[in-house]
Amino acid sequence: MAEWQPGCRQVLPPHPNGRYPSPGTCLNHALALDRSHLARGNAYFRLRLHQQAEEDFTRAIALEPGCIDAYEQRGRLPLSSGQYAHAIEDLTTALRLAPSGVQCLLDRASARCSSGALAAAIEDLDALLAYEPDHAQAYDMRGLTFEGLGDVQAAYKDYTRALAADPENSWSGAAFRARGQARRLRQRADS
Repeated sequence: MAEWQPGCRQVLPPHPNGRYPSPGTCLNHALALDRSHLARGNAYFRLRLHQQAEEDFTRAIALEPGCIDAYEQRGRLPLSSGQYAHAIEDLTTALRLAPSGVQCLLDRASARCSSGALAAAIEDLDALLAYEPDHAQAYDMRGLTFEGLGDVQAAYKDYTRALAADPENSWSGAAFRARGQARRLRQRADS
């Protein structure tokens, strides 16, 4: 007979054979009752179990269609596999529910930039910078995007702002890239 777990019987009645459900079954049932699929989806996401994470985020959305975090997290999943249209769709829904989602704007700008929608990416980055004017990563990404559009002056200006906003640069060594790009862009602009 399975060992009884505290609280388990309150969630699920015993099986007809008289045994109580396993703790895992109890957890899964409790998740269905209290809508914490988002928490489990986040755990799966961190474990890189993307299919399971997507299932939990989708279930969270089905249970609570206004769950901004579920759309945002589910929108991040396809970024690593290059399915940018799916990412943009979920991130757009999250932003429709909460327009000032800074990380969501950054993620959607990244997806748009990677899919070739550079002008739309700049719009997202402009909106992000309106909410958070010293966001170094946004300036860095906008600089990359301007460079992709061939606007060397705007790219240089944004790389300089990225470095000014975070001179110690705690985000992934992009400052070294930005310094080098800024130097190359200045040389190209001067010549």
